[in-house]
Amino acid sequence: MPRAEDAILGDLHRGFEVANTWLGATRLQVAATCLGRAERALELSTQWRWTSAVRQQIGKFKESASKLADMAVELRPPNS
Repeated sequence: MPRAEDAILGDLHRGFEVANTWLGATRLQVAATCLGRAERALELSTQWRWTSAVRQQIGKFKESASKLADMAVELRPPNS
């Protein structure tokens, strides 16, 4: 049976520091991936000009245009 002392990574009572070091790069990678996906979704949404239901430009629907504008502002706030 393994001993508890053999299961310790790094120094005793410093496990959070070790884990935080490992997780830092992963958190940055996940954030960058999410931002890239959100930017791509906005790009695809603004390129898609026609709805399948009524064949009218999506920008003519105020609610859709407003949501796209909100998404663009959240991704790239003014004065940033």
